[in-house]
Amino acid sequence: MKFLNLYMGFVRTLGAINNAPYVSDRRWKKAIRLLQACAFFSDRESISPIDIILLKDCLWHDLNSLSLIEQQIEQLITEQAYQQQSIIFQIQQINSDWIKYQQQQSNQLSLKVERKTTLFNRKQIYVLTHNITEPNITLLLQTPLKLHGIEVTHILIEKQILESWLTKGEALKGKLNSIGFSQSLDIAVDNQQQLIIRDISLNSSTLHLSGNQPHVKVPEELIQRLKNVEFRLSEQRKRFTNAQPCLFINNQWLGKIEESLLAIYEEIEKQKQRFSGIKP
Repeated sequence: MKFLNLYMGFVRTLGAINNAPYVSDRRWKKAIRLLQACAFFSDRESISPIDIILLKDCLWHDLNSLSLIEQQIEQLITEQAYQQQSIIFQIQQINSDWIKYQQQQSNQLSLKVERKTTLFNRKQIYVLTHNITEPNITLLLQTPLKLHGIEVTHILIEKQILESWLTKGEALKGKLNSIGFSQSLDIAVDNQQQLIIRDISLNSSTLHLSGNQPHVKVPEELIQRLKNVEFRLSEQRKRFTNAQPCLFINNQWLGKIEESLLAIYEEIEKQKQRFSGIKP
């Protein structure tokens, strides 16, 4: 963000806070001259967003106003000065679009059933649409759930029991993660004729046949968007680095900016892990 936009935003924010210290126009002008002097003695031709930290030393008149000014400046330099908040939003949007894409692909890979109607039975009856020949069926959870106190990634169900549940509504049990005794399962058919499983909090996960859930390939458009975010972060890092050394600013405050940029880098790496199918 350009310094002028950052500065004017700070002025507006401070003016909107009820208990903020009053700052006269004359004092604002003196503050600008202070920032210009800081840039000059730091061998820079113009004021940088980093210089706005110095406002904490010239706008307060008591300890309460000092605390307020420092709080507002910290928020400014860690969220807006180097576009941190905007970049984080981009990453969140990429992840949201990735989740939506996975859900769309999941609908094509899930285990579906077909609804049947009979002349003498008003109850909904379902049959498997897949030609399953094995006596035992391994179903993968699209999203792991905690069932009966353990995290479950897949369940093992006897085909005969599953078919009886679909046609007669009999109790449905299966082995969690294919081990131990069979335990009760809360499985249902959703509006898209897919089998879903629910935990005690009614969080649900779509079920897939084992071997029918390949890793979803990340669309090139999402990959490119994440690369653009990486480049944008790199440019902001350069701006921050080029503004140094700053002779009149404590390293502790510079560290706050560095931490905010590092946090964005870590979010980018987490998104790469999500693309690879690794839970960050």
